[in-house]
Amino acid sequence: MENGGDNIFVLVLIAILGSVVISFGIFYFFFAYIQKTAKHRQVLQQKEIEYKTLLFNSVVASQEEERRLIGKELHDEVSSVLYAIRLRLKNNSLPDNHSNIEAIDQIIRITRNISHLLSPPEIEMLGFHDSIKQLVDNFSDNDAQLKINLVDHAEGFISRGKFQVSLMLYRIIQELITNTIKHAHAKNIDITIENINSSLVITYKDDGIGMKAESFNNPTLGVKNILSRLILIKAHYNFKEGDGFHFEIILDHNNIA
Repeated sequence: MENGGDNIFVLVLIAILGSVVISFGIFYFFFAYIQKTAKHRQVLQQKEIEYKTLLFNSVVASQEEERRLIGKELHDEVSSVLYAIRLRLKNNSLPDNHSNIEAIDQIIRITRNISHLLSPPEIEMLGFHDSIKQLVDNFSDNDAQLKINLVDHAEGFISRGKFQVSLMLYRIIQELITNTIKHAHAKNIDITIENINSSLVITYKDDGIGMKAESFNNPTLGVKNILSRLILIKAHYNFKEGDGFHFEIILDHNNIA
């Protein structure tokens, strides 16, 4: 009887141990399956992000190249023809020549401004830091009621050879200033460029009417352009709701090098 009881106990123990092993095995394979599925999903998501980034890079690069070519054409071809006409008119002594020359001078200024907007030549010639100074000066000259304060503690950090990063940051700051002028009713803009830890941080503030978080989460075309360019150079941003408009651009040094 005791042997029979022992055998039953052993069988029950083996059954329990077997159930535990089987349960553990099922749990292990189920957990491994979930991990594999999650990893596969993550790989697909990463590939989708990479594809979208590549597609966006191609679109923006194509747009910038078209702008560069149009700007070059305006500057080299249209302006040179207008200059030639101006010289011919200047050498003639017709009574209405003065008004004709003034009109042509105005066209030359317009084409030069369009050329610079499409493809800012100062970025290639001066680099990012000096071109931002010139951009601020140009806006300040055109709007005497708006004061723009630029403080660059990272001067020279972005080399002249980093054209793509320089152009994207230039466009972003240009768009921010334009939005302030159009919508914010601000009197002051403060732009600070500095290196913090391992990142280049550009802080943009104005003392205008500001923007609500919900408005920023449903962006206008101008804000979409800013966010798209940030994606292109792999930069992050902070938007702070409150008095005025407060926007930070954070660009890792590794994405500049």
